[in-house]
Amino acid sequence: LASSIRQFCLFEDDQSEVRRDRSKPSTNKATKPTSCRNELLILRFSTNLGCSTGVNNPLFTHPTAPHWLIVNYDIAYPPGVLDAMGKELEKTRIQKPHLAVHTYGYIYGRGKLENPWSNFVMTSCAVANVGVWDEDIFPAYYEDDDYRDRIRYIMGKWVDVVGDPDRYGDVPQYFMDDTHLIRYQTERHVAVAHGPLNANTYLSGTHETMKKVEKDEKEHNVLGSLWLWIRGRKPENPLHYESQRWNVIRTVSKTKDFFWCKHGALPDSGEHGEDSVRYFGWDERFFSPFVNRTRVSRLAESMMQLDEVDGTRRRYGDHVGTSNTSPWAVWHFNATRRKCVHEAANLILSMPPSEERDDITEQFRALCGVCESPA
Repeated sequence: LASSIRQFCLFEDDQSEVRRDRSKPSTNKATKPTSCRNELLILRFSTNLGCSTGVNNPLFTHPTAPHWLIVNYDIAYPPGVLDAMGKELEKTRIQKPHLAVHTYGYIYGRGKLENPWSNFVMTSCAVANVGVWDEDIFPAYYEDDDYRDRIRYIMGKWVDVVGDPDRYGDVPQYFMDDTHLIRYQTERHVAVAHGPLNANTYLSGTHETMKKVEKDEKEHNVLGSLWLWIRGRKPENPLHYESQRWNVIRTVSKTKDFFWCKHGALPDSGEHGEDSVRYFGWDERFFSPFVNRTRVSRLAESMMQLDEVDGTRRRYGDHVGTSNTSPWAVWHFNATRRKCVHEAANLILSMPPSEERDDITEQFRALCGVCESPA
């Protein structure tokens, strides 16, 4: 799928180390490179394949790695932080042998977690148990919620919190615990910037870019009107098509509804808006992905079953300790929704604004979805 691939290596031989672009011939004729280490692989794509694809690419490129650092393009590292992150990861993996994700905080608002899925390490333990990211959650948003909750479903523990109302309030009887699987670290020595290093607040590269696009379009319209009056035609804005395509793709894809349909409920941001650290109760989600909404009442009953042997109450699936892979770990490599959304965007953007275009957009919203939207 990559439109271009460039590979850079630090080659090691008997006498020296030669850093070079592998696509060019070696200038060192005295020795022959025997191995490549510290590889840098740059993949560029001709179209937007979505956030999940961006996460999965390094997993597929280096499938035997013990872990992968996943970083958004709008993250900046203060000097020495990457080294500190690596050391903290080593400590955490010793303390938490089943660690799935280790994520880090930001240099501002210390102690507060804002979007911890912009700079995190995912371990091979997570991929072995949970699988890779769902590329049908496209183009962006809710794919990190999906992966985090799949970790909880498959590897998490249900904790009985009855008798501790001061700590948990009125939560359900059983509460999901993932503290042994996901570490949220906010100490200063591993903190990064979401945006430029000199920023004093969280800045999203996507939002800042779209704000700039809107500003440029306004300026372009003013100058274009003047140019139209002088030259008789209006110059094209190269950013206009990309911004329009992004808006159409998000409209058709409906990632929010897809998550709801898959999990049975949307992520709850909690009292302080810190969804990343909020666990959920027993009856809040589906026990299996894409359970039909009309079966919710039967689902609530099936999640608590009476064990035939000892009469103890168990969560659905708890007695299948050595069974096949959890349905939450299954992932479809065809990414059919992404294909559907791209084909829809191609057709919609070829049409002029009209009621027919609006009708086509709604038809594709239904066609590329998997179930009805929540009421």
